[in-house]
Amino acid sequence: MQNRYFGNIGDFSKYGLLRKTASYAEKIGVLWCLAEDENHNNNGKHLGYLKKDLREIYRSCDPKLFDSLKAHLIGNDGEIIQANRNVSSFKNLQLLPESTVYFEDIIKVTTHPNQREEERDRWFDRALQVFKDCDLVFCDPDNGIEVSSAGKRTQKHFKYIYWDELERLWNNGKSLIIYQHMHMGKPHITQLKERKLNIMNILGTDMVLSLRCFRGTVRTYFLVPQSAHRQHFAEIVNHMTSGSWHQHIKLWNQM
Repeated sequence: MQNRYFGNIGDFSKYGLLRKTASYAEKIGVLWCLAEDENHNNNGKHLGYLKKDLREIYRSCDPKLFDSLKAHLIGNDGEIIQANRNVSSFKNLQLLPESTVYFEDIIKVTTHPNQREEERDRWFDRALQVFKDCDLVFCDPDNGIEVSSAGKRTQKHFKYIYWDELERLWNNGKSLIIYQHMHMGKPHITQLKERKLNIMNILGTDMVLSLRCFRGTVRTYFLVPQSAHRQHFAEIVNHMTSGSWHQHIKLWNQM
């Protein structure tokens, strides 16, 4: 997660999902896998959905969410307020319950591989302590779950959530929602099947729900409920794939 992405079209569906999830979880933890902004590409500029000509397509999904983001990010002149694109400002918009816990420590990327891994592990230790009283944690890395080419010792480790981190959250009784970016290297359905099978095998669960958001770049949300949340997660999925949200989000098995 990078501040330059804050409020873009992908975030709109993400925050909508979190707001619905808040109806069912006692206490949510939001794990921003936050890193310093990269500046080598133009990713993160997708705020056109907040403009007037697209208003009802998105606002009808969640008027409070839409209006809050628009007021925060779009000035009276219709231009983006770049200074307001900061993850920390989300909690100030009061779109989730006051009990929600946010972890905003930046993941450091140092020069020495051994030091990167140590710093990453310390970063996650702090996160786990912050989330000790949460029953659900949302994990928001840039790219998703780890890949073999980007271990904790690489410079790109900030873009991923790692299996050992997910296991620690899961074994501490947390239900999980995990962001996953779908890349172009394999058919999306192949990526989905591989990831779902990995989640089930590594976390030892037989229930992994998956939502496909197809505005902007294709992204998936994996919902992995502990037993107490199984029915709740099914209801969340039903809400996010019906009504106005149906224009933007679908179940993968309905493709």
